[in-house]
Amino acid sequence: MTSQMKKSRQLKKSAHSENNFTDKQSISLIENILTSHKRVMPKLDSIDKWPNIDGHIEIQNDKNNIIGRLNVQAKTLPQGHNLKFPCPIQFFSSCEIDPCLLFGVDNKNEKVYWLYFDAYEVKKIDFKNNKYTKTISFDKNKFFDKKTSTYIQVWEEIVKQNQSRFQKYDELKKAYSIISANSNKSAGKIKKEFINTHLFLDKLNNALDNEFNTIKNCFYPKTWKIGTVIYEYTPNNLSYALYPIPLNKNDIQIKEVDKNLHDKIQKKGLGFTGHFSENPLETRPREYAKEIVKSKTLKIIEAKLLKHTGNDFLAKEFIFAFIDKFHVQMGLKQKDKYSIGEIEKAFYTHLPLWLKNSHDILLFKDRNNFKNRVTDGRIRYYDPDRICEIREDEQKKIEQSVEKALKENTPAPKIPMGNEKIPFGLFVEFFNFLKQAQKEIERPYKAKDFSRLKENGSWVWSVFSKQDANHNLKIFFENILEVYNSILQNNFPLLKNELSFFGKADTILISWNVKDNYKNFQDGPSYKLYYLKAKSKKREPGIHLLSEAEEKTLKSLDFKTRELTFRKINYQIIRSSSILDFIYEDMPMLNFIYHELEEKLKNYFEK
Repeated sequence: MTSQMKKSRQLKKSAHSENNFTDKQSISLIENILTSHKRVMPKLDSIDKWPNIDGHIEIQNDKNNIIGRLNVQAKTLPQGHNLKFPCPIQFFSSCEIDPCLLFGVDNKNEKVYWLYFDAYEVKKIDFKNNKYTKTISFDKNKFFDKKTSTYIQVWEEIVKQNQSRFQKYDELKKAYSIISANSNKSAGKIKKEFINTHLFLDKLNNALDNEFNTIKNCFYPKTWKIGTVIYEYTPNNLSYALYPIPLNKNDIQIKEVDKNLHDKIQKKGLGFTGHFSENPLETRPREYAKEIVKSKTLKIIEAKLLKHTGNDFLAKEFIFAFIDKFHVQMGLKQKDKYSIGEIEKAFYTHLPLWLKNSHDILLFKDRNNFKNRVTDGRIRYYDPDRICEIREDEQKKIEQSVEKALKENTPAPKIPMGNEKIPFGLFVEFFNFLKQAQKEIERPYKAKDFSRLKENGSWVWSVFSKQDANHNLKIFFENILEVYNSILQNNFPLLKNELSFFGKADTILISWNVKDNYKNFQDGPSYKLYYLKAKSKKREPGIHLLSEAEEKTLKSLDFKTRELTFRKINYQIIRSSSILDFIYEDMPMLNFIYHELEEKLKNYFEK
């Protein structure tokens, strides 16, 4: 082979297929339509394979509060589709663990059809004579386009229903007591299906006892092992429930129940999982255990329920985000430093008094059908975000009532308090950590200056001057590695290498571009993270904030080679990023780290 031929082959790049362009077109159509209605934020990847989801959507209510997310699988409908599409059987099985929206994209008519699948919906499908695929029919009335947004309310209700099905440990304990009190007809039996069930439970418990012990502590605290109660087990169907065996209890891990006991247990809150398209314990018990661990892990990531204690910076970020959001309800003036005593009184006394007064007003006035919302369970706790339903004159009366109660040393009411966006549990966790060693808490970033929006346009980026944005970004990246590693150590110590912030890289270069004024979206702030791996030998991982001179040098390079020289060392570029929005969020560090962990965990589970 001649050197010219070798060179030609080396320079030749693999071309993108026609399907890749079509898929990208479909994703773009979904994103353009959903974002135009300003209630649903899509976070989707390329649509290239089954049964993995393509990403998820985040749904916010009409008050701009995110209420939850739904997984998404998107497929391009062929020409002449007649609203039909063949889906692999395994897709339906995955929906029985993690509910999913299926999008059928009609690019020609710029319309996207949708169907929702969970265990209840899959049960309605007849899979007889469908071994590999099942053709589904989209509903002509379930679609969205630029002019149609009726889907939003339906998806919002789906999210709320799913959240209400999130099992509580107390409910699991009640159901377990019923199981334990009844004779177990599985004891001593020999059955072929017990082999696969044991393989499943061994894999599940091994993961929860080791790499994912933090998941076990969250879902099943004070538990020795997880057992399973089986209601139905056939080659193509499975109905079962997982239950915790307490540390102080000697019990077996496989139980069987009849219909009467099944119904009794279900009424106590132990929801049975049904698989009606396949029996995953029969075909892939170990893989199925991994899918369950993945599902529970990502649920905890979404709800931000990891352990965070031990990091001063993260605690301060959260405390100030909470106070900035609810300072009126806490009776605090916004400032850059608070004493521990101030915060303690504001949270444990002033806030519950304020919430009780506001709740009473909303009930008395029946504001926005408040009584029915309480009765039907839509309002389960006292939320400071409901200040938007309180008129300005009513807020003054509430403050007067609170001040009177404080002077009279009225004890704070014991009421359930909460907020979907900024969890109260995290506030207590972080505050208790900080008050152990500090008398004052100081703001970690420069505060947002909303008065700048009048002078510099309505773009959210304008809340920081260029100087303040530079300051905050420098603080952020100087602390990112320590904070990330502390959360990793608290929750996944056995996966430190697999979930390393650096991934396969050993050096990360960071630069950003911010301004005092922004004219349009394209003019917005940007940043770059270059993930580099030294070509010569392994180096100690490090993060470098680039100087302006170094950034200019990088801009002049040809990144087609995917190589560069930095401080006299040759590197290969692994990946880079350029979207800057996190620093303008209320909790930039917490959100950034959860996003990083979510992506790394997804990659880990796909191996």
